[in-house]
Amino acid sequence: MNNQTALVLEGGGMRCVFTAGVLDCFMQAGISFPYTIAVSGGCINGLSYMSGQQGRSRDIMIKYLKQEKYIGFMNYLQNGSFINFRTIFEKYDETGIPFNFEAYRHNPNRFVVVTSNCLTGKAMYLEEKQDKQQLYRLCEASSSLPVYCPLVEVNGIPMYDGGVCDAIPYQRPLDEGFNKLIVVLTRRKEYRKDEQKEYTPHLLFRNFPMLRFALGDMHYRYNRMLEKLQILEDMGKVVVIRPSDEMGVDTLTRNKDNLVRLYEEGFRVAHESLESIRNMNIVHIKESAL
Repeated sequence: MNNQTALVLEGGGMRCVFTAGVLDCFMQAGISFPYTIAVSGGCINGLSYMSGQQGRSRDIMIKYLKQEKYIGFMNYLQNGSFINFRTIFEKYDETGIPFNFEAYRHNPNRFVVVTSNCLTGKAMYLEEKQDKQQLYRLCEASSSLPVYCPLVEVNGIPMYDGGVCDAIPYQRPLDEGFNKLIVVLTRRKEYRKDEQKEYTPHLLFRNFPMLRFALGDMHYRYNRMLEKLQILEDMGKVVVIRPSDEMGVDTLTRNKDNLVRLYEEGFRVAHESLESIRNMNIVHIKESAL
């Protein structure tokens, strides 16, 4: 394995079931990376990938979704958040699909969580290998959608979804010296983000003016990221894995059939990318996986 290769996981709420399919394919093929960076919903997938638990993220996002009902308006009425993170990060530890923190902790590869600092309006890149609850807290902060979820304080710093400030965090590993990237996106290639005026209510974020500015130009920065990513892909520095069809899945989708289809799309697209990844000579792939 080339130790200068990094894996980048975009968020996207329930669209991240696509990423679950991709990473299950990678685990089946024996692919690992020295550096994984994840944002928002990508963090949940990243945890299972780092602990080597194939199928765990799929089960959380499909099998247990209807049973636990951890996404929806009732959660908002009961907990002030459309997403019940306690169910995702804690309750499942007590039921049939616990997170193998020991496997995660002893994995020598790095796992970086991206959050948005409400005070500075800048991204934070955080790592945690010793404290499981602190790791969960970071992932919750990275996944807390403005408006839909309350902010999360970590070490006294108010944080929101990492996608606000760095939605596709490929620049971070490049800055750290990694020269090859595998980037997993959850939108099809034609997608471009429109201006989202609903994300900038002045009263809601009046105490965080820098965050409000970041929310206001999210669409511009996201679309510029895609432009640069295309250049890197054309240069052969990046393999981009993305769905050809989002299967009707959006951020808070709960339709099981659509989620299953998008998961299968992720596994299929990843499998089709294995030869390209091997030809880049960046990772070892089991011959049986090709």
